Amino acid sequence: MQKTPLLLAAAAFALTATGVYAHGNAKQIINRADLSAEQAAALEAAHELRKSGDLQAARDTLVEAGFDTEALRALREAKQALRLEISTAIEEGNYETFVNVAEGTPIGEAIRSESEFQKLREAKEHRLSGEYKEARALYKELDLPQGHARGHY
Repeated sequence: MQKTPLLLAAAAFALTATGVYAHGNAKQIINRADLSAEQAAALEAAHELRKSGDLQAARDTLVEAGFDTEALRALREAKQALRLEISTAIEEGNYETFVNVAEGTPIGEAIRSESEFQKLREAKEHRLSGEYKEARALYKELDLPQGHARGHY
């Protein structure tokens, strides 16, 4: 029987690596992280294993494909860079850049026109100014998630 710390480490490894799918456009993040084709395939397989609850198999799949702390760091940095580029495009009002970097992400799928993009900018400005009621109304009008997910934009 495995010890609890080992199980926790396996779970943390699998969750960290497969968390890339939470951002919607996993292919974009994988490309940015410069993973090998084998690692990209293993990441997808591990994601499915994780969804089915088999964290140990997900971890083993990743390890066999050569995932290590460096690969995890590359994934994390790629996710952060994508999130920052999306946020910067919103703050700067650059719709074309937003469309390019947000393609395939949940926010990119939700914001389909320049007028919706402008409402998103307005909502973010309200949120950052502490005008939460106004921000919530605009996020709701745009049919965007509330709570933690909203902080990504």
